[in-house]
Amino acid sequence: MFCFHLIFLADLEDEKKILSDICVSLAVQFANNKSIDQAIQSYKEALQYNPQHPPILLALADLYMQVQ
Repeated sequence: MFCFHLIFLADLEDEKKILSDICVSLAVQFANNKSIDQAIQSYKEALQYNPQHPPILLALADLYMQVQ
């Protein structure tokens, strides 16, 4: 039972990484199309799945600098 529980947690972390990567890909596309608000929202969503990922935080900060 314990091994199954560890595998389940590993799968959950893999799924979070995949979801974060999808959100980042969308954010990049939105930013390239000058849809800055949508890009910011996508980066924020990526942070929900991967909150301490420096490239996401830096990209989001860069977009905020563009807005101001």
